[in-house]
Amino acid sequence: MLPALLDDERRRLVRVALMMCAASLSILPMTVPSSDRARADARRARALTRELGVPGRLTFPPMAVTRDPFEPDATDREAVVGVVLRAVVTGAQPRALVEIAGVARVVRVGDRIGRATVVSIQATGLALSGGIELPVTTVRP
Repeated sequence: MLPALLDDERRRLVRVALMMCAASLSILPMTVPSSDRARADARRARALTRELGVPGRLTFPPMAVTRDPFEPDATDREAVVGVVLRAVVTGAQPRALVEIAGVARVVRVGDRIGRATVVSIQATGLALSGGIELPVTTVRP
C-alpha cells in the first residue's frame, strides 16, 4: 500500500494538476483556425471548383439489372457448342486436349476457347468462365 500524502503534498499535486489543465486550455485557441479564416478558405475552395468545372454533386444514372450475374451468359454456353474434351493431363502444369470443329488443340488454364476462358483443369474435365463445365468425352469417334 502507498504511504498517505500529507496535506502540503496534496495541495502541491492539486496545484500542479490545475496549472497543467489551465496551460492546455490556454493554447487550445491557437490550434483552431479563426472563423474568418475558415470562411475565406471555404470561399476559395468553392471558387476553385467553379473555375475547374467540377460539379457540386455527382449524379449517376440508375442501374438496371437485366440478368442474374451468377448465371452463365448464353453467349458463353454457345461458345463451347461443338467443343469436345478428348484428354486431360494433370500435374504441376495441367493441360487438356480439346477438339474444336474437328481441329485438336492443347489448352491450359487462362487460354480461351471461343468466348470462354479455361478457369481450371481437373481429371474429370474443364471448368470454363461463366460456370461452364466441360466433361471428358469417353466415346471414341
